[in-house]
Amino acid sequence: MAGVCSKEQMLLIFHKLESDFFHRLVHDLAQDPTNMRWVMAFWLWLESEGHHDFIRRAYALPGPVVLRFVEEAVVCLRCLAGEVSDSAADGDSRVRTLPCTNALLATHIDDVGYFVSAATRS
Repeated sequence: MAGVCSKEQMLLIFHKLESDFFHRLVHDLAQDPTNMRWVMAFWLWLESEGHHDFIRRAYALPGPVVLRFVEEAVVCLRCLAGEVSDSAADGDSRVRTLPCTNALLATHIDDVGYFVSAATRS
């Protein structure tokens, strides 16, 4: 029965891309592992919200572009954690409007303020 995989093996195969991307972020792009767990979770959440293949498409991009995606994800996560107010959500308008992230989303997020209001709804 060489063709039969256990549930654990199937799960590992299913999440291989995420695992490879995490390794790339931490080892190749020298990012903090703890922060990258949160970033990967955020990107998985985006996929669960209908933005299919976000991780696969981001993974295919060059390192400097991936780091821009990371920067935008961190700003969104900071908003969700309540660390950034809506008016102060990193005054950098380039990051506030999520240009990289929106390029891969099915429906654009107008502003990181979306995540500030999402955090206050919880």
